[in-house]
Amino acid sequence: YQAFKEYDTSNDGRIDKKELLNLFNQMGEDMTEQDVEDLMNGVDDNNDGSFSYEEFKQLMEDYNS
Repeated sequence: YQAFKEYDTSNDGRIDKKELLNLFNQMGEDMTEQDVEDLMNGVDDNNDGSFSYEEFKQLMEDYNS
């Protein structure tokens, strides 16, 4: 949960596309906005354009497997 809070720079309880792009860039991944959007489309269950903690957790589990 700490990592989620760290990357939720707007402190709104959600991680949006910009915040997710920053996260992956800080991890050393060379991702474009389109790459991030594609990832979001696969995990953003309610299609609101951002991730709740649960959606973020699922994304990280999928990404690391």
